[in-house]
Parts: sequence; C-alpha cells; structure tokens
Amino acid sequence: MNLRVYFIVSTTWGSTSMSGHQISQQLVKNNIQASVVNIKEYGYERLKEIKESIVIFIKFIDSTALGIFREKNNIIIWHVVDEMCFNADMRMSKIVDGVIVPNKHTEMEYKEKFKNTQFRAIYEHGDPRWQFNDAKEYKLVYLGSKFSKNITNAYLSIKDLNLEFINAKIDGEQYDLFKIALNYNCHFSVRKEDSITFKYKPCTKIASAAATNSNIILSKDYSNIELLDASYPYYTTSNLRSVKETVAYSKETYGTSVWNKGLEMMAEVREKDLGRSSRKKLYRIF
Repeated sequence: MNLRVYFIVSTTWGSTSMSGHQISQQLVKNNIQASVVNIKEYGYERLKEIKESIVIFIKFIDSTALGIFREKNNIIIWHVVDEMCFNADMRMSKIVDGVIVPNKHTEMEYKEKFKNTQFRAIYEHGDPRWQFNDAKEYKLVYLGSKFSKNITNAYLSIKDLNLEFINAKIDGEQYDLFKIALNYNCHFSVRKEDSITFKYKPCTKIASAAATNSNIILSKDYSNIELLDASYPYYTTSNLRSVKETVAYSKETYGTSVWNKGLEMMAEVREKDLGRSSRKKLYRIF
C-alpha cells in the first residue's frame, strides 16, 4: 500500500490514544506512512494539504473537514469506537467510504442498512501500557467513566459485592490508572441485555482485563461473546441475583482450577493480539 494514512482526532485521551496514536505507531513499524492529526491544532487550511490519502475519523466526524477531504480525493473511513452508544448519526455512513464498528453483529446489521458502504468489525485491543496485576488476594474492580458509573450504580451499591470503582478519566485527563488498577485481579462489566451499550460497546473492558492477567465478571455483550467463549465461568446476566451469584462464585473459586481455567481463557484473548488483528483488518480496508 502506497497511500499515506491519517487518523483524524479532536481529543488527546482514551479512544484517541488507542485507536489513533497506538494503531498509527504500529502501522509505521510495518513500513506504512501514518500519522495523527488533531483538527483543533492543525486547522482547516492545513487539512487541504492532505490529498489522495486515507483519512480515518476517530469517533467524531467534522463536517467541514469531511468536505475538504472529499474535494482532495481522499478515501474516508469512520471509526465509530463507542459513539453509537451516544450521539452517532449512522446516516453519515452514506457519505464515507468505510465504517469501522466494534463487533461482527454490528457489521452485519449495518451492511444491510447501507449496502454501498464497507463495514468492518475491528475489536478494541489491550492498551500496551497495561502490565500484569500484582494483587495478592481477590479484589473486584469496575474501571469506567462517570457516565458508566451511572449505569452501574445498582451494582456498586450492593455492599456484599465489595465492588470498587476507579474513574478512568478525571476532567478529560488520563491519570495513574495503569498503576492503580494493578491492585485488582477481577474486573467487572455488566450491561443490560439488548441495551445500546450491550449491542454496540467495544470490548475495551475484556481487553483490559486480559492484558492485566485478570478474570472478569461480564455479561454476554455482542463484543464479549465474539471474543470469549460462552463456557467462560464468570459470565452473568444483568439480573441482580445473577450478578450476586456470579460474584460469589468467583470469590469461592478464587485460586482453584475454575479460576485458573478462566485465566487461561483470558490469556487466549490476550494472545490473539487484538492490536495485530486490527492492523490486518485495516490493511484489508485499504
């Protein structure tokens, strides 16, 4: 591939880092010209210099930038990340060349709706800044944002769970999350069946748990079940009773063959190297 790749971002943290900077760096290592462009810093006038290339909008599409890129004969890709759970107008799929979605279920759903646009599922990779946890006893944690905490409050309020919350973002800035979270060895990600987040959220939490060599209490979200077989011992429904029973079971089986089997299955997720898989799928889009 001779084209240059530009990842178009408007923030400096979270999905911008993972889906923009980290993938760009890996493409460069594979001898593909790639870079990240922050629209706010770059300015519209300079965007006119980008031509006959591949531009990938991360989460948000800037309509002015889109018009500029179209005039300059660029291939335009939209990586929605988790924006389908918030304000994404999927009708924008009609005016781009390709859309990257979080799982195969979403890919098949939207292929039917927008037949002239390419859709590709690319799973979220584990952030390379993660290390294996060093917890010496069972400790359960929910890593998320304030928005996610609002959704999960029903579980956080159950004292018997001993579920702790770590805010992954503070005022839009990443802090010492990558060290603090290593005090825990069981993660938590439970969403209501058939909810928007259940259908369209990326597999970030399962990828993070796998990257830290942790188990996870989780619902069978579309992204999760495509990566982790249904035989995984700590799947649950969103029902409070089911969550309580699954957490209790994870505590009872901590350190046993059941727990270790869970870790083996998480290692398989980690060893799939979701980042490498993402790059291969990007190549096919290009």
